[in-house]
Amino acid sequence: MAQLPHLHLVEDDTARYEQLVEREDLLETMGYLNVAFGLFRESYHLHQMYGFLMLFSALEAVLGGNESNLKEKLSWRSVVILNDMTDGPDSVKERVRSLYKLRCDVLHANLVDEKRSYSVTYEDMIEVRGITRRVIVKALELGLDKKSLLELLDGRSSDTS
Repeated sequence: MAQLPHLHLVEDDTARYEQLVEREDLLETMGYLNVAFGLFRESYHLHQMYGFLMLFSALEAVLGGNESNLKEKLSWRSVVILNDMTDGPDSVKERVRSLYKLRCDVLHANLVDEKRSYSVTYEDMIEVRGITRRVIVKALELGLDKKSLLELLDGRSSDTS
């Protein structure tokens, strides 16, 4: 069975990652991508729910910082880095928000009702996998350290910080 590009890091993605790992100088400044790539890869070996959480951790490794309002930051930064205005900026933004809420509910064991807990569907996992893959690939292409990447995505200049 052929691997679908939106589900797996394809050969070109892996080659770019391997080039990153081979260059210690880049790995020092772009270590967040090493973490993200590892989490992404490991998500394939876990139960659906845990894979989903692992994929969100990979997304947070690239787009998250030590800051408040992470759901809003992740959703907006996803739109910006992916430059995905196909269905309008709110489409990706709302989807990441919704998936992040699910992530929080699963992670914190919040219950929908007394009878069942939130469950992650296969479609949820595939959707977050696709978004995370595209974010990792785009971050590899940009080749920035994390601080510079977040400043770029937030529309700030490193000269003014």
